[in-house]
Amino acid sequence: MSSEKRTSLKGSLVRGQTTTPGLAPPRLICPDCETPLGYRHSFIGGVNARNAEQWDYYGCHCGVFQYRHRSRKLRKISSSLSAR
Repeated sequence: MSSEKRTSLKGSLVRGQTTTPGLAPPRLICPDCETPLGYRHSFIGGVNARNAEQWDYYGCHCGVFQYRHRSRKLRKISSSLSAR
């Protein structure tokens, strides 16, 4: 057995909301009305720095959308009534 201590990666990742993410948010089109979505903010999270994830949030008059970089999927998270 080695007497060396393992360094934890748990604290090496800064998590939270930002408007200046590491990965640039892509320009996306609303799947409902086909107008450009307006970028709002990003959320950085994940298990550790090696497995970091980024979610970008967009809005238009149809609602609020979330884009996940790892899966490259866009999903609607609220309708226009609750997006106000």
